[in-house]
Amino acid sequence: MALKKHITITAALAVVFCFCLALPAGADRLSANDKAVIEAAEAMYPGWKTTWFSYFIDYRGLIYEMNLMRAEDGMLRLKSVIAPQGDLAGNGWEADDHAPVPMTEQGFAEAECALETFDIECDPRLSTMELFLERFKLMPECAGFLLNEGETLDGLYPGCHGLTGVAVDAGGSRSLRFADWDGSSYGPAVTSKPEPSLYYNDIHSNDEYMELYGSWGECALKRGPDGVWRLVSFDSGDGGRYSITGDGLVDVGVTEWGRCSNDAWHYGVLGIGLALPEISFSSLPFDLEEAVALLDASGWACVKHDGAALCDAPNGKTAAACFARLPGRVVTQEEDWTQLQIGSEELGMTGWFRTDDLAFGAETEQVVCAFPGYDYYRLEETPLSAFICEKTGTDFYSFDVWLVGRTAGGNWLLLADDRLVCTASTDDIGETWPAQHMWEENFQ
Repeated sequence: MALKKHITITAALAVVFCFCLALPAGADRLSANDKAVIEAAEAMYPGWKTTWFSYFIDYRGLIYEMNLMRAEDGMLRLKSVIAPQGDLAGNGWEADDHAPVPMTEQGFAEAECALETFDIECDPRLSTMELFLERFKLMPECAGFLLNEGETLDGLYPGCHGLTGVAVDAGGSRSLRFADWDGSSYGPAVTSKPEPSLYYNDIHSNDEYMELYGSWGECALKRGPDGVWRLVSFDSGDGGRYSITGDGLVDVGVTEWGRCSNDAWHYGVLGIGLALPEISFSSLPFDLEEAVALLDASGWACVKHDGAALCDAPNGKTAAACFARLPGRVVTQEEDWTQLQIGSEELGMTGWFRTDDLAFGAETEQVVCAFPGYDYYRLEETPLSAFICEKTGTDFYSFDVWLVGRTAGGNWLLLADDRLVCTASTDDIGETWPAQHMWEENFQ
């Protein structure tokens, strides 16, 4: 485990020391080495003009970062390039082509002229396509296929797999537009519902993730394997931030207080549209109580008191004594018994509880978690951590491990990443203490 620790520390240092060293543009700011890298890039990509140049330091050393643009076939194109220091031959370079921006005939001619006369040593460094379009007043000449009649573009952001824009209608309402780029053509544009306030955060967004904000707050969407953008988190008016999972809502603020309980988890299916065309951003739940009220928890149950017996069959052998708020999906019921799916179908287990030992649906909100507390970060140095990482496909800092019961043999029953059920010895877990909650004074 010493090697794993070294790698973790090295990665952490890379995050700390990865910072941008770019300075304001000007002839006195570009060194001879800087100019050599720019010349090498433009020689490697003929017809492309460097519009932004920077560099950063990470665990690999000094890395140059560039954006290049080109006007071609009636479209404006953007290429992002990173290059290790000292590599002018391009052996270790990485380049990504962004989706092109279709332009009017007049706009294309103006873009060609702008690029031809652009001098990175004299002009401001234009790090994004949007800045370039605004600098040369080209936004009205771009991507008309994203707009309906009477609309204008207030932002345009090409990614590697699609084009995102913000459209504004005559009344000032704003809509997000996204069109997939398959390498040769665009698919139909997907649009959000119009909002009085809607902005795209290009700093934190990429091809698979986007952040939006407005007077209503902030939210994030992720692009699924099916290409659909879906809501995955939102801020509410009470100052909280909530993540949406397949199992319900997670109160992100509560998770920051500890990794040993599921106080932050609220189980069920959120009863609002999550796909981009369905979302009403300004109507997202105002507070946690309102959000929980929108959850359909009818398929969920949890243990409602400590010591509830988890059995292998109705009236069967006891596998573990469980703590309050162990969650599960209801599989079936037989007389006085209920079978739960604990964790995922792939990594979890099923077990039987007496129905009287469970709270169902919305009643689960009234059950206080009783999972014992322990030193979560101690796990990183145990084989158990590597086992969980391998099974769940996540890294150590991406999952929680809850002590949800004690087996008949005295080991701990664990629920990891809310998916994996496994056991651990007392040596793996170490010292434990009674459950602690973020709202308790001695835990604040």
